[in-house]
Amino acid sequence: YEGIIIVRNGGTHGAVSVRWNITRNSTDRTPVSADLNPVSGTLRFAEGQMNAVLPLNITQDNLPEEAEAFILRLIPESVQGGAEVDEPME
Repeated sequence: YEGIIIVRNGGTHGAVSVRWNITRNSTDRTPVSADLNPVSGTLRFAEGQMNAVLPLNITQDNLPEEAEAFILRLIPESVQGGAEVDEPME
């Protein structure tokens, strides 16, 4: 697993960054970090860069589990460099 690819639309002029976080899409109270890491960070695009990979490490365990759903959220108010987060931001 290589990570989640985030695509920058609307041009690639200038460097931009945005913070992100991952939460569970369920009532499960187990910390997200029990299943994957990191659970938050900053995604950076260099001038001219259209795609960036958000690397995630999935925790391998021997517990039988059903499929689990997570929400990746780009945080609009954290954008640096004059870009905008468009819908959907999750």
